[in-house]
Amino acid sequence: MGSPHKAVTFGEGGRLGDNILDYTHAKWISYKWGIPLLFYNFDYSDQFVFSDTEQHLTEESKSGYVTKVITDFSQLSESVDVDTLYQVGHVPDAYEEYTFLGSYGLYIPVDWSDKIFRDMMRDLIVPKEKLSLIQPPAGIVSVALHYRDGGGFGWDTDSMKRGLPLRFPHISYYIKQLKRLTVLVGRQQLYVQLFTDHSDPESIRKQFKAAFPQSNIEFHCRQSGNCHDANVLEDMFSMTNFDCLIRPMSHYSITASHLKDFKIEFYPTGGHWGESGFIVDKVELIERARWDKTLKRWIPKNNIRTSV
Repeated sequence: MGSPHKAVTFGEGGRLGDNILDYTHAKWISYKWGIPLLFYNFDYSDQFVFSDTEQHLTEESKSGYVTKVITDFSQLSESVDVDTLYQVGHVPDAYEEYTFLGSYGLYIPVDWSDKIFRDMMRDLIVPKEKLSLIQPPAGIVSVALHYRDGGGFGWDTDSMKRGLPLRFPHISYYIKQLKRLTVLVGRQQLYVQLFTDHSDPESIRKQFKAAFPQSNIEFHCRQSGNCHDANVLEDMFSMTNFDCLIRPMSHYSITASHLKDFKIEFYPTGGHWGESGFIVDKVELIERARWDKTLKRWIPKNNIRTSV
């Protein structure tokens, strides 16, 4: 009879971004501690490469393990006397949101600067079939703007929006970041694609256009058939075709940010409640390149992180 086995799994997420990042957290533990991962199936998972490469968790295989929720990383190095399945809890991917929400649960500090791990995940979080993706025009600064609304989806209730306010910032947050981006690129023309689960993207596009009536910013969005469960993979991977990203603290667009090193990226890290709702008052800006308006191309620069 051999020694008891260890394995790690996940499976407490909600929407696609939550599940992908829960998988990523479990994969990080598997990678760092050398513990096999047992993959938990979730909605859309069968459309990704990782579904074909990972060993899947089944009711039969799970019954052979004693399940333990990971509460401390020291557990992973302890000897076990029975087959043990470590369960990764669902926690925010971003440390800023984790601390903003009170630091509940065990935070998983995935190191995306680890090139071996990063390249592995970028090879796994890939659609199995060719998708019809949105392609911005060349020679212009392109911006993916993820506006999370909830789309009438039952998961994104009013309670959820109040409990996770960094994931649902007011439109004024996005307008401020677009103004900052305009300055950073020398007031060059911007091509902005709105990615949203809102059922009427055109109404959102009009609000942005009204905020920039005289500017040289083009706003684009899907014109029909949009909702919380339409174009889910298409929009996530379309974002990675753009130069810049302005996003909420949503695991959906955080996933896109892990798959692509955007030239310039904005995301909210703090805020407070006011009479008119939640107000973002702290934003992280990442600059990986600068736009040369003469050459009409990006010039690489060392990653610069700034709280604005």
